[in-house]
Amino acid sequence: MQTWIIALVTSIIASIIGGIILYFVFGIGKSKQETDPSFSSITPAEIRAELAKVPPYQLKQAYSSYRGIKIKWDIEFSGIHSIYGISGFYRSGTISELICFRICLGRYPEIKTMKRDDKFTVMGTISSVDKLSINLKKCQLIFSEKKSEKKPEFKEPSKQIASVQDNTTPALSSSQPVPIQLETKTKTHITPTEIMQSLDSLPPFQIKQGAKNFEGLKIEWLVELFSISSLEGELFLVTRTPQTMFPLISFHTDIEQYPELKIMKAGELLTVKGEIASITGSSNINLKDCSLHFNK
Repeated sequence: MQTWIIALVTSIIASIIGGIILYFVFGIGKSKQETDPSFSSITPAEIRAELAKVPPYQLKQAYSSYRGIKIKWDIEFSGIHSIYGISGFYRSGTISELICFRICLGRYPEIKTMKRDDKFTVMGTISSVDKLSINLKKCQLIFSEKKSEKKPEFKEPSKQIASVQDNTTPALSSSQPVPIQLETKTKTHITPTEIMQSLDSLPPFQIKQGAKNFEGLKIEWLVELFSISSLEGELFLVTRTPQTMFPLISFHTDIEQYPELKIMKAGELLTVKGEIASITGSSNINLKDCSLHFNK
């Protein structure tokens, strides 16, 4: 018998044996019986529990065993990403499983105004499973009807953010379809934490536009050093507000101008003056035209 025939037969036998082991020993596939003829009854929590029993060497085959299963799950909205990728969480007790898929925004305009943790139902087919998430395809969404259809009365936006000279920078409100434009580009006393909180209050679809409203603001912040790296002949600093993790504040600077950076340790304080160049998401603030002052 030719060598390739022997190899093919051996591969087929190994796959069959592997499938039998996954089914009878680790239970992969046993919970897929469908109570509804259209969808499997298996939940994300059950998938993750089954996979936890599988030896790492067999995980790749175990992941593939879920491909093609039709599901209908109630999940909580997490965010919207480029080219309308949607992410949400399936929660069961202490389990939070990340669910990802793509949709046509024109078909589901409700996504534009959804807030984090808003609940909805997704129907689709499992395309892949990995360590971090369960990915779906051919999805349809169902949104629960709101209890009240009354439109909220218009109220003047609250003025929560610190003053800019004699003016006040209004907080961004999630009830507004377009975030309020900042009235000034002069030096402001707004803090990184206030910027993050303002953007987090918006529906995820509006965060990118809301972030643009902070571009050009001149700031002066006390920050602590998080990391230093060399990038294209310049130093790239990542800092943050003392005793907080986010937002991260990043900028380029010149080591020749600030030799103190050569011996600075993570956690040490400095003051940065500059201009907000951009904000990524709500947790990464990028600065430009920066000058530094080192606290003794």
